[in-house]
Amino acid sequence: MLPRHTKRLQSYRRGYLLALSSIALVATLGELLTQQFLANNEHDAELVNRSGLQRMHSQRLTKAALELMSPSSRLDSDHAREELEQTLRRLEASHRTLPQLAGYGPALAPLFARLEPPFLGLTTSAQALLDTPESAPARRHALLGKMLEHEAAFLPVMDELVGSYEAVATAKLHGLRITRLLLLGATLMVLLLEAFYLFEPLRRSLKIRMLALERARREAETATIAKEAFLATVSHEMRTPLHGILGMTELLRDSELDAQQRTWTRASRESATSLLTLIDGILDFAKLRCGEIALEHVPFRVREVCDNLAERSRRLIGPRRVSLVCEVAPSVPEYITGDPHRIELVLANLLENAAKFTEVGEIKLSATVLEGQLVFDVTDTGVGIPSGIREEIFACFHQAEDATTRRFGGAGMGLTVGRASAELMDGSLRLVDSSDAGSHFRFSLPLSRTSPSETEASPELELTEHAADALNEGPAGVACEAFGTLEGLSVLAADDNPVNRRLVSAFLRPLGCAVTLAEDGLEAYEHAAQRDFDAILMDCQMPRVNGFEATRRIRELPAHTDTPIIALTASVRDEDRETTLVAGMNDFLAKPHSGEQLARMLRKWCLSRPEALAS
Repeated sequence: MLPRHTKRLQSYRRGYLLALSSIALVATLGELLTQQFLANNEHDAELVNRSGLQRMHSQRLTKAALELMSPSSRLDSDHAREELEQTLRRLEASHRTLPQLAGYGPALAPLFARLEPPFLGLTTSAQALLDTPESAPARRHALLGKMLEHEAAFLPVMDELVGSYEAVATAKLHGLRITRLLLLGATLMVLLLEAFYLFEPLRRSLKIRMLALERARREAETATIAKEAFLATVSHEMRTPLHGILGMTELLRDSELDAQQRTWTRASRESATSLLTLIDGILDFAKLRCGEIALEHVPFRVREVCDNLAERSRRLIGPRRVSLVCEVAPSVPEYITGDPHRIELVLANLLENAAKFTEVGEIKLSATVLEGQLVFDVTDTGVGIPSGIREEIFACFHQAEDATTRRFGGAGMGLTVGRASAELMDGSLRLVDSSDAGSHFRFSLPLSRTSPSETEASPELELTEHAADALNEGPAGVACEAFGTLEGLSVLAADDNPVNRRLVSAFLRPLGCAVTLAEDGLEAYEHAAQRDFDAILMDCQMPRVNGFEATRRIRELPAHTDTPIIALTASVRDEDRETTLVAGMNDFLAKPHSGEQLARMLRKWCLSRPEALAS
């Protein structure tokens, strides 16, 4: 036996189909009647128009006869005769078609019978007038008089005939309106019956289901909020100690070490950077699955992105016998609009895989324009991918073989995140070719050209946190001094983590900055109320008073209405960045960050303020 809800659904379906059939039948009848009325209306309009032509031709006929009787010249007489002949032919032709068009009905037959004698008299007199020579003026005047008499008898009958046409058409229209009202009433009756016997029970059933769905939606939203909070907490709590590890390793690297200690330091730093990359990948993957990625649309240089990625990949390759080639075709515009960081993420994953799996040979990154799309190709001469798993490599946490994981490492998320990011930008990522001689991946996305004038207000593209840090191989501050000194800059740094405070101090004091440290937002506000600072570095999550509230309070101080306040936080979600700007901060630097990145941020906001440096 069928379940009760299945039987109910089948009953609803039968009733619904019956109601639809009834409505379709009524609608079809209404449409047929409407078409019939339109055809009749056109027919009646033609009758009225033809009757009007009869009146006009009869009047023009008598007018031409009058002009023929009193011409001012021979030319006028010939013209009047020609006009009389043509009008007579038109009148006769129109009169012959009029009964055929109207048909002989019981109401119209007597009118046509009354119309015929004056019409024949009018046309016969006109033809006789044409045949009578000018030498017989008396006869011609007599014929003209007969024409006028016959016209006087013809026009009233024609008017009566037109009135009959209109009366018949009005009766048809009235009948159609009554019929349409009856059909509309039948349709409304069907709809009322359908609503009462079909939709009302269905509405109650749907209401119960909607309430269940609403309850499930609220539960899902609660779970999503909890998941977002969990991701934010995990990100913050994992990036904070990594910031300490990477920062202290950077300071240790810049100290006096022997060769073996430098090797150990480099290995520690590379391990921490790999862990940070894995954490960023997991968070990116989670945000993509939740639809929480917000794309940027800013102008940037394609060549700059490619050059930065190529330089980073060369450092990943190291001393291996692998060459890296970067080519940007002339067809690629200098500037395009898009999300440079998301594009860099996709290409970085492809290049990191190529560098990981290629031990000897060549890696090539090329950019060109094909069929209105910006196309990036990454090819290598590495181990290749078996043909049977070309699509499986884009699945979550999947690698070509278990042996690949044991030999080369990795979580198997890079291509998954890359393809999801490409599709988010209305593009695609696919494996074009792979063999024992290497692999060829293609990343394409719609091309959005930008003129150079639109890039003036856009920020320059910077590397990701750990990528820029990886490029800093020299002592902290060397690269900074190449672009401008920070000597004499007074900086207030607020962070509840003592390791982070020591890092800020160790990064900035060798550059000549005067650093004041605060353990929370309240202490930072008290320092800012007592003296002026050229820049303020603000952690966001702190006890007593957090960084957002501290920023709002500091902005109320007259001396710090325009002081650069930079957020230094391990919270890296897009909403975290927006919250910092809404709170009144000028910029955002995510942890972990290097000393060079911190100095670069201070140069960005402080070197344009000569009064601060002069102090």
